[in-house]
Amino acid sequence: MRRTPFLGWTTAIVAALLFALPAPVRAQEEDNEGEKIQEMLQQAMEHMTAAGGLMEKAKGAAPADADKAKAEASTRWDQACETYGQILERLQNLSGNDEAKAEVRGLCHYNTACARALQGRKEEAITAFGASLDDGFDDWDHIAKDTDLDSIRKEPRFVQLIERAKAAAGAEALSPNAMFAYELGVTTIDGQTINLADLRGKVVVVDYWGTWCPPCKAEIPHFVKLKEEFGDKLVIVGMTWENGEGGPETVEKLKKFAQENKMTWPLVLLTDRTAFQKVPDFRGQFPTTLFIDKQGRVRAKEIGLQDLDALRAIVQALDAEPAPTAPAPAPSGGTGGTPF
Repeated sequence: MRRTPFLGWTTAIVAALLFALPAPVRAQEEDNEGEKIQEMLQQAMEHMTAAGGLMEKAKGAAPADADKAKAEASTRWDQACETYGQILERLQNLSGNDEAKAEVRGLCHYNTACARALQGRKEEAITAFGASLDDGFDDWDHIAKDTDLDSIRKEPRFVQLIERAKAAAGAEALSPNAMFAYELGVTTIDGQTINLADLRGKVVVVDYWGTWCPPCKAEIPHFVKLKEEFGDKLVIVGMTWENGEGGPETVEKLKKFAQENKMTWPLVLLTDRTAFQKVPDFRGQFPTTLFIDKQGRVRAKEIGLQDLDALRAIVQALDAEPAPTAPAPAPSGGTGGTPF
């Protein structure tokens, strides 16, 4: 569990929550409810930390001492959960920033889930975990690595909660309609022609990136994984900007880079900045990734490095949509097939 980072993160949230209070209310409540909530959050975290220390102590202790330490740890977890419950009650009566309050609620529910899971109270743990997801807690990488949740990780209900939350997150990231008109008619570094009209019925990801860009490179393994998972249902096109460089040497460098990084999708080398004009409000932000549905409409645009779960959720949401009913236009032809 993120004990110390969560504490500092929560301090900032509560401060924002207090700042967002209407002035007359803030004058009355800032020194009361807001500060009391902050104090209680710290108390709850201290209980959680103490319980963890007691469990560590029990590992090397004699049986009688180990049992005593475990019992004390359980008491501390109970105290933490009770405090989190009191915080949740107080938040109901505190006006202010709803988003900030949701984050505090998510923290309380998540830490309660961890405490109950460590106690072996699985049903309570899963219920609290579900509540944390409802409040927007979605640090999937942390959830996947948090050993506090190990006792419930394989429980069907726990797995289902995560699957549903990720699916909902992907759907929420999608615009209900086309974000903007977008045309894709390009030739890859291998001489293949790609036209968006030929890709109807598939989910298409168009990634504006460069080999010089650290966030772009960090995102490559995510795309490799997605291509493995979705296969032919997903088409990825890399729109590569090498600071305007072109020519055979740049192409060979790009091919070598792609091979070394297991990039099996087609790459297009851009040498003219006018290519970015197809993406509204593009200001040289790399990576910029477009998500295109089975009808050829841009439904999401993400800027910067995204984690695998966020990317997967969007692709899953698009993949779940029905294919267009109208027949796809005849292929436009080109210098080779499209094995992607």
